[in-house]
Amino acid sequence: MGIFDLFSSNKRKWMAVLAEAGITNEWKFIINEFFIKDNISIEKYQQNSAVNDMVDQFSGLEYWRMSNELSAYPEPEPYCTQSFRRYFSENRFNRAMGVPDWFYIAYPDVANWMQNKLEQLENEFSDREEEFFSDNGVNPRFFRILIERYKQTRGTLECIP
Repeated sequence: MGIFDLFSSNKRKWMAVLAEAGITNEWKFIINEFFIKDNISIEKYQQNSAVNDMVDQFSGLEYWRMSNELSAYPEPEPYCTQSFRRYFSENRFNRAMGVPDWFYIAYPDVANWMQNKLEQLENEFSDREEEFFSDNGVNPRFFRILIERYKQTRGTLECIP
């Protein structure tokens, strides 16, 4: 039995991404400390990411659909997870400022939960702002705390295999 036999198929796929040339240290950290740690499905991540790219290009899936209907070669409706489609595919601006796309793509259920609890979370973390927020953005530890709290209160993450 080889070392790769010890890892799930999903983890092996993420490890292959880590082995790609040109991947930044920041992205390696995100993959290791979030996607692999939480067993985020690489397929679900890729599907949500593709829809996110459409949202960026067309300012929402609604405008992609309109453009697609006029196309000589219309494409099928893209697949993404339920939470991503419901909360983040129609309007690019339905996202909290400073939260990176990877969080919305890999954790759309957590991101929606977070946005529904923003006032409560702001009160809870207001005395720890320097620990979690800087000119460089939000410290990844903040996202880890949110994910763990979500799992404790809601259970399973949506983007697992």
